[in-house]
Amino acid sequence: MGVNRRIIALAVVVLSMAAYLFLFDLPAQEQADRRAAQELRLFHFDPARVDTFRVDRPQSSVVVVRDPVRGWQLVEPIEEAADSATVTGLLAALAEAERVRVVADSLRTEDWQDYDLAERRFGRVRIRVTSHDGQVAELFVGALTPNGTLCYVRRPGSDALELAERQVYRIASVVHHALRRTRLFDVEAQAVVELELRRGHEHWKAMRGEDGVWRLAGPRRRRLRRRPLDRMAYLVATERVDQFLRDALEPGEWAAYGLDPPWADLRWRSREGREGRLELGNEENQGRLYARRGGGPPLIVVSSAWGQILQDSLEERLDPNPIGVVFSRVPRLRLSDPQSGAFVEIHRDGDAVTLIAGRPGEPPHPVESSYLEQAVRNVVRGLEEFAADQEIFLAAGNTPVAVAGPAVVAVDFDDLEGRSRRLTVHRRSGGEGVWVRIDDEGALHHTADDLLFRLRSLLEGASSAEAINADH
Repeated sequence: MGVNRRIIALAVVVLSMAAYLFLFDLPAQEQADRRAAQELRLFHFDPARVDTFRVDRPQSSVVVVRDPVRGWQLVEPIEEAADSATVTGLLAALAEAERVRVVADSLRTEDWQDYDLAERRFGRVRIRVTSHDGQVAELFVGALTPNGTLCYVRRPGSDALELAERQVYRIASVVHHALRRTRLFDVEAQAVVELELRRGHEHWKAMRGEDGVWRLAGPRRRRLRRRPLDRMAYLVATERVDQFLRDALEPGEWAAYGLDPPWADLRWRSREGREGRLELGNEENQGRLYARRGGGPPLIVVSSAWGQILQDSLEERLDPNPIGVVFSRVPRLRLSDPQSGAFVEIHRDGDAVTLIAGRPGEPPHPVESSYLEQAVRNVVRGLEEFAADQEIFLAAGNTPVAVAGPAVVAVDFDDLEGRSRRLTVHRRSGGEGVWVRIDDEGALHHTADDLLFRLRSLLEGASSAEAINADH
């Protein structure tokens, strides 16, 4: 029994010591560690509560303030929207910045200049952060150490010379250009619905319809190549300033950069009515161009992508397909053989496609075939990629039959604007290729036999599937 009591007493002592360590000693150590970490911090502020960040040098200052509606705004040396992500990143880095070590507990007044920390010393920089509750955090930053890995700093009210990480020196060296928004325009690519370009003697405006197709503004509304115009809208929405050069220029100075008059003047408008303008001038180097936004400063440099996308002429931007319809979105498309009367209709409801075939004297009915699914895709692609390599205009009173013979396939459809449209395909007598007439216009467009092959494949395939379905 005596042994058991001694074991129990020993256990009580051990548990008591463990409880003491857990309840008192460890928390005290954790608090001491936190205090030590806080003492190493050069700044004590909450980045989320900061509303003013400034970097003061003897000859200039950079100041940004947080606007409750517009976000971070540059107010010195220029007034302009700041890049919120950049400012937030700088504040987060400052809040985590730590002292590396103390070099000296105090220095004579005349010795501070050796570290660029003397008052009114050209190299001394003051970083000042102000929270919305009035709390201020400051630090003076001086020169780099001889090996360039650390920098000398001094806290206000302290006589100690300390060393900090090089990152603090980088923040102290920030210029207002680094805080500017580099995105050229704040708009999404799909929201851009108008593009207007003036370049030399050329001037045109393109408008994007609900079907996503770009067309020239004007009575004819010629269809334009979609990919280059989509690319232009993408550049408007995503391109950034490569370099900010000058904040102010005299009126006569713009000509030296090719901006008075500009080589190209691009204007855009969004679906919501927002507008923007980019003028492009001479080449700076490696294809980059001098530019300005909105007809005024600053002078900026933009990437070579702008020169590449804007150099094409209007003629090169025109879609060679004279039909001008996105057939992959047409709700009803009917192919028919004018000689036999056989037909096949493609009905589209979203992604669902239904085929209905028929011939004179018989009721139309649905047909299904994996081959026909591919044939439909081939027809749609052929119509959308149709490009005329030759055109002839019909003299008054002439019909396509007089020039090209009777139609071998007719294509009827309703476009996205609800208009009934018709194409007729005619064999070319005495030569290769076919003639296509659009909406009974007074012209014929010549193209390769491939289009007729795609149309006939679907017509004949539907007839074959119809016969197989009837046998079963």
